[in-house]
Amino acid sequence: MSSFSPPTPSPNEAALLQRIQELESQVKQGNEANKPTKADSKKPLTGPDRRDSVAEHPSDHDAHQDDCGSDDDSESEDDEFMTTPGGKTVAISADALRMRARRMCEVKPSGRSHVDAEIVSEYKSGGSKREVLEMALLECLAKHGTSRNAYKRIRAEFQTKCRLIKERMESKESEVNGKWLTAEAMKKSAQYTAKEIKAITSYCRKFPESLVR
Repeated sequence: MSSFSPPTPSPNEAALLQRIQELESQVKQGNEANKPTKADSKKPLTGPDRRDSVAEHPSDHDAHQDDCGSDDDSESEDDEFMTTPGGKTVAISADALRMRARRMCEVKPSGRSHVDAEIVSEYKSGGSKREVLEMALLECLAKHGTSRNAYKRIRAEFQTKCRLIKERMESKESEVNGKWLTAEAMKKSAQYTAKEIKAITSYCRKFPESLVR
C-alpha cells in the first residue's frame, strides 16, 4: 500500500511561508496588546479620544441650540420689531403675532370671545382687515409688554384701538372729494341729498375763503 507525502517546498517557497507566519504572529500579538481591559474601560477619556467623543456626542446645550436656532442667528425677514415698556427692542415673529391675534379674536367653543362680535367678524374676513388688527395688536404689545399680567390691559387697549381705526376708516370713506359744482349740478348728479346740498351751499357762503385755491 502506497503512502502520500506532500511535495518538499523549494528554498524560496519555504522562506515565503516562514515570513507569512512571522507576520501573522506579529498581528496577533498587536491585537492582544490593544485589547481594552476592564480597568481601562473605567478610565476617563483624555486627549484626542476625549475630543472625538465630545464631537460625536454633543452636549444638551448644543442640542438645544439645534432645536431653537443658534444664539447668534440673525432675525427673520418676517419678524416685527417693537420696543417694550422697559425700553428694550425685541423681535416678535410674524407667526407669533398671528397666533396672538387669533387667540384674541377667535370665538371659543363655549361661544365666548375676548373681543366684541364686530372685531371677530373683521378678523374672520381676513385680508387687509386682519392685517390692520394684527398691527393694532403689535402696538398694544409694544406699549404694555408681553407678560401675562399685562393681558387685560392689552385686551382693553386693543379693543379701543380697533374702534378708533374703524371710526377713522368710516370717516375716510365718507369724505367728499372737492368738486366745483353748482347746487343744480349737485341735484342732477344724484349723489347728494337735499339736506347735503343745503349744508354744502351754506358752508360755502359762510367760508368763501375755503373756495380759493
